[in-house]
Parts: sequence; structure tokens; C-alpha cells
Amino acid sequence: MELKKYEFNKPQHRPFIYASFVSTIDGKIIVKAPGYWPIGSKNDYTFFTHLRAHADVIVDGKNTAMMFGKKTIETITSASFKEQRTALGKKKDAEYVVVTSKPDTDLLQQF
Repeated sequence: MELKKYEFNKPQHRPFIYASFVSTIDGKIIVKAPGYWPIGSKNDYTFFTHLRAHADVIVDGKNTAMMFGKKTIETITSASFKEQRTALGKKKDAEYVVVTSKPDTDLLQQF
């Protein structure tokens, strides 16, 4: 699948922030059927990864990180992801931040 190229116009002298949120009618985000990770189709995952390549920092909440943090790290450290970032003029490595008001050993052991 070839992705439509998206260019974000970054305001000069100001930070640029974008957010990606998911919602479903039934409120159940996770699909445990083969071929889905963690939601949607392979095309959804490919597009989501493309959007993430534009980011300087990828931020997840604790629950998301507990469920999908290893997959996120696997994705953002892959050679293809780093190539996408380089083509966009970004640093090869994206930062990954987990936000929580209650850090604990479960979170630390996840990574």
C-alpha cells in the first residue's frame, strides 16, 4: 500500500503538536483476532506508523504502554521506521515517553 504523503507545516518559533486518538462505537478498542494489532488492519498500523514517523516525541499513557509499549519500541527502533524519519528530515531516533501519576515496578519491568 502506498501512503499519501502528509506534510505538516510547523509554525516558526513555536512547538508543533499533533494528537492521534482512537474511538469505537462499542468502546472496545482492542481486537484480539488474527491479523489485527492492536486495532484495525495492517493498513491502519502502517498509516499509524507513518504518522508517528513525523513526531519528535511519542507519548503514551501508562496503560497503553503496559499493553503495547514493547511493540511501540520494536516499531520505533526498526530500520524502516528510522529510514522514514530520515527521509522526513527528522532525527533517526524518536523519543518515547510514558506519562503516569503512579509509576510502579510493573511499568519499570515492562521495559
